[in-house]
Amino acid sequence: MLIHRFKKTNLLFSLFIFFASCNDRVTDAPKANQPPETRLFLQPDDNLATSTSRQILHWWGDDPDGRVVGFVHTFDNKAPEITAWKIGASDPFWTFTDSNKDTFSLRFGGKDTVFVFRVKAVDDQGAADPTSASQRFPVKNSPPVVNFAPGTEIPDTTFTVATFAWIGTDLDGDNTIARYEYALDNPNGAWKALPPTTTNLTLKQNDGLTPGRHILYLRAIDIAGTSSPIVRMPSSGDGWVVIPPVGRYLVIDDFLGEAAATTFYRATLDTLVRAYSILRIKDKPAPLRLLFQETLFLFDRVIWYADSQPNLELAGIVLPAFLNRGGKVIFSTLFTQFFSQQGDPLAFSPVDSVKLIVTNDPVPREVTRILNNRLLQPTSARPTLDTLRVGSVITFVKEVAPKPTATAIYRLQASTEWRGQPVIAVEDATHSFVFFSMPIHRLDGARNAGRMMRRILVEVFGGI
Repeated sequence: MLIHRFKKTNLLFSLFIFFASCNDRVTDAPKANQPPETRLFLQPDDNLATSTSRQILHWWGDDPDGRVVGFVHTFDNKAPEITAWKIGASDPFWTFTDSNKDTFSLRFGGKDTVFVFRVKAVDDQGAADPTSASQRFPVKNSPPVVNFAPGTEIPDTTFTVATFAWIGTDLDGDNTIARYEYALDNPNGAWKALPPTTTNLTLKQNDGLTPGRHILYLRAIDIAGTSSPIVRMPSSGDGWVVIPPVGRYLVIDDFLGEAAATTFYRATLDTLVRAYSILRIKDKPAPLRLLFQETLFLFDRVIWYADSQPNLELAGIVLPAFLNRGGKVIFSTLFTQFFSQQGDPLAFSPVDSVKLIVTNDPVPREVTRILNNRLLQPTSARPTLDTLRVGSVITFVKEVAPKPTATAIYRLQASTEWRGQPVIAVEDATHSFVFFSMPIHRLDGARNAGRMMRRILVEVFGGI
């Protein structure tokens, strides 16, 4: 009986150990992968202040049994919730990133919009957070702003061409500007649209820029249809004055404080062509370059006379294009005592370089002035041109060396006052540009400078 009871006890103990062992194996089995958790830097808040349409968002994730390898995010309200993501996969709704921040430009179709951003962490086993971290963004559209570019104010008077330049901005991103619109004279009438990349506008007579007073109105429109405040040019008053161009000749007055110059050119042009226009730039604000260029295109001939401070930078910008269109130019100027040739300021002209006129002394000195009655003689290249006589003392005179393709057409007469016969006027190879380093109106001591100009127009340029 004792042995039997012992065996029975051993059997029960063995069964207990067997079932205990089975229970230990179930407890030690691997647990299922736990999905990660996701957090946003800002927690959702229905009362979040209305913001602009550019947002910088931050997020992070934690994984209880592994590591976070990236995130998927979306602004699409139609995007279905996902619980898994395969690295390298693409999805029409969700975008993968391994970064924990990004900048978003929220494009909206109405004036104000509410966006909802959702983001999910993805762990190293492809599990995605089943509950997205989300943020609600009520976005208020900021209207664009447009202003005319500094230094581009329209002159008081123009010919039948005007140019305007502007700068447009938008707090929501400049790429949200959908177009610009302008109206001439009447902001309550029809507006004309311009592409959003446009930064300047040129109006001509065919665009409605007829003689009289005009005002240009401008505004920017963003992708939501919101308009900027309207700006106008000129900013006040009853507009700028538009006058018609007269004739084919434009006389550019770049000479300060010498009425004799204006008198000479008016009298000469009255005799030669009668119909011409005058544009004074010396004591005026620097003209907008594009406007000045378009103004020259209204004419076929330009006579530009300047003092010792010629506007060479402007000439170098506009005259090459004018010449390329078949224009002809007579340019006369003086040079300051310390005229700098750095940067080749005369590249636009037939002049290669400027040199001092010096005396015949053993130690040459600069000749600083040319006295009355000194003569300019035509060279053999243009023997039919008139000999010119200095009518009043000329200072700041320099000799000019022609470019290899250009030709000297006037020299100072040989004299004991200077060395050699300095070149004073040159002509380019295309017979389109004549350059004088003396003011032509001061070369009228023999009252034949006007006749000389006529010969240049006929013999060099091919006709009046």
